[in-house]
Amino acid sequence: MKAAWQYDPAATFVGLRSYAWDPDPGSTGDTRTNDRHDKRIRQAIDTQLAAQGFIAVPPERADFWVGYHVRLVDKVKTSTIDSNSAPNHIQGSGDADLYRGWLRGGSQSTYQLRYDVGTLTVFIAAPATREPIWRGYARAEIRPSDDRETRDKGLAKAAVMILEKFPPTAPSPDTRPAAQ
Repeated sequence: MKAAWQYDPAATFVGLRSYAWDPDPGSTGDTRTNDRHDKRIRQAIDTQLAAQGFIAVPPERADFWVGYHVRLVDKVKTSTIDSNSAPNHIQGSGDADLYRGWLRGGSQSTYQLRYDVGTLTVFIAAPATREPIWRGYARAEIRPSDDRETRDKGLAKAAVMILEKFPPTAPSPDTRPAAQ
């Protein structure tokens, strides 16, 4: 999983204590997400913000608003394996076998692994202007075979990695990749 952040260098982050979900977030992204996904994503973000000491309040009392966007991209990995590959040796005299690469024979099998690359972007906006002042994202592979518990752990990890640099403390607004 990889994460990065950007923020508005003119924004003031001092004194932020309370947040609310953006009351008019617009689209949250990929059409494959639904109310169940929305609840799980919000829960992961709420949990991390609470762990950082932020308090959820009604939108009219919030120091900042939170929103998110999800993007899923279908990917396919293809691998081909020879079922009867073996080292190819030419017999020499005594101990002098000569090696000539691999002898290929038999059949080949091709396998495809389908998965999604998911990107979760979290936006922090100033309620007065409704303009984003900070954003962070995490990107990871999501396998169809992953069960709900595995996906929830991935969401929790993404929320931690995204929000660990909020609010920013460094003066530069450059994107900062997280350690993996």
